[in-house]
Amino acid sequence: MKSHRLLLTLLALALLALAIVFGVIYLRLQQPRPRGAADQRAEALARSIEIATGADHLSSVAALRFHFGPADRRHLYDLHRRLAEVRYQDAEQPMRVQFSLRDLHGRAWRAGRRLENTEDIRTAVRAAYRAFTNDYFWLLPFTQLRAPGAQREFIGQRALAIHYPSGGVTPGDSYLIVTDEKGLPQRWQMWVSAIRAPGMEFRLSQWRTVHGLRFCTSYEGAGRQVQLDEIEIFDRFPAVGQVDPFESLLSEKGVTRLWTTGRLADGASSTQNQD
Repeated sequence: MKSHRLLLTLLALALLALAIVFGVIYLRLQQPRPRGAADQRAEALARSIEIATGADHLSSVAALRFHFGPADRRHLYDLHRRLAEVRYQDAEQPMRVQFSLRDLHGRAWRAGRRLENTEDIRTAVRAAYRAFTNDYFWLLPFTQLRAPGAQREFIGQRALAIHYPSGGVTPGDSYLIVTDEKGLPQRWQMWVSAIRAPGMEFRLSQWRTVHGLRFCTSYEGAGRQVQLDEIEIFDRFPAVGQVDPFESLLSEKGVTRLWTTGRLADGASSTQNQD
């Protein structure tokens, strides 16, 4: 009987100690969002980040592919026509969704069969849009420093805070970017609705350069790793002689092909920022 009570006491003490440890870790992660000055120093640091990551080269990209590792999602994004395709697994069935970022008109397939029900299509497109917005931001976050409404604040010599009060699918998100002496981001902290612990920090490693753009392919922090791979850049899309994967979607919308030479046709608009 005494040994049984002793065992229960030790177990209770161990659980208490474990709770205290996790509590301390959680409290350490609960960091308030830093505030700084929205002045020329912030603009200069933002520019140094853009230069270090090759952000200016995005304007010459016609389309790109990539794989978002944590959720095993594959994306094709036509930047000039703002058309996206997302492939992922849903209830162990393969999903393929195509849509326009301009108006979210789209279509979807489950296990190779096209969805016909309007509400099912709408649900699939919304899910794909949210996934695309999240995954694309992880792929190229430093091309979004001047997104409409973005607020840039100088925190320190190598620290820039970015706040997005509107836009995207999670307005109100904020980030703190810490760079090296050349402006290349080394780590960042997040105050985002998708992560419960405010101020969670990630280290940026394994950079890859493609067509002048520098992609961070591995983010590590708090026992979590975000990896991106299978990155492919197109300076012309679709290529000459290649079938346009979005042709049927555009035909349904009554929209003709907007460009064939890597530039938009006259009168069409283009932006790489998230909606």
